[in-house]
Amino acid sequence: MKKAVQYMIWNLKTSFTDKRIFAGYLIGILSIIKQSINFRMYTGSHTINVSECFIVSSRQTGLYIIGAIIILSDAPFINSGSFVMIHRIKRNAWYKASWMYMFTHMLIYYGTLVIASILPFITKAYPENEWSLSVLWMKGGMTEKMNKYNIAPVSKYIFEFKPLATLIITITLLILYSMIYTSLMFSLNLFFDKKMAGTFAAGGVVILSEFIHKQMVYAPMWVKKLSLYRNYLFTAFYNPSNMTVSFSLCYMGLIVFIAYVIGEIIIPRSEFILTY
Repeated sequence: MKKAVQYMIWNLKTSFTDKRIFAGYLIGILSIIKQSINFRMYTGSHTINVSECFIVSSRQTGLYIIGAIIILSDAPFINSGSFVMIHRIKRNAWYKASWMYMFTHMLIYYGTLVIASILPFITKAYPENEWSLSVLWMKGGMTEKMNKYNIAPVSKYIFEFKPLATLIITITLLILYSMIYTSLMFSLNLFFDKKMAGTFAAGGVVILSEFIHKQMVYAPMWVKKLSLYRNYLFTAFYNPSNMTVSFSLCYMGLIVFIAYVIGEIIIPRSEFILTY
């Protein structure tokens, strides 16, 4: 495990010199700031809790996921300096290191987005862990003012939690959702020895899932409950009796675990090729 951690740290350090990763972070940062500015204009002169900046802005998440996919689109992360490291630590350790690398990048990525979302509110955000009036009013549904600033309403369910707890849950679900798609990229690229096969597949699934979500208004509840899109978007839980945090965390965590196991099966059958 020690060698796996060392390889993960080495890979992480070298990755930040890649322009593609910079582009992925930039897409996420610019999109969250744009949405946060809309929220800033919506709140007017009112102050808000520091956690609410990301909680509300994360309702518009399409570009954030695309940014995450771009950051890890070079899966399975084999470059000219990796072969010696892989030979030293063996394939199983390399595989564990790659998963730690993906998770760490997603943790840094969404942490960066949280910080970026606060910037427009730097003089208007308070640290006390209590909901602001601006957000409490949003649980009443869409209003003309919200529509004007492209602000989506939040579920009444989130107010069962404090803002900080809601922020942690939101980020956790986003990381799990992103890990599902990045693990798909990883496994497909590894299996087909093509660095773009999984990337295009993951991007296509993201677009398709959002399209299907919009067509699910009249779908049975059990179908809606299994929708990845609905499960990761905690702030949009419309029916607490059917959509709960515990179910979403377990359901998405199970999918990530299955993806990890599938990767372990693929590893012995794969040939390593350069991804950059």
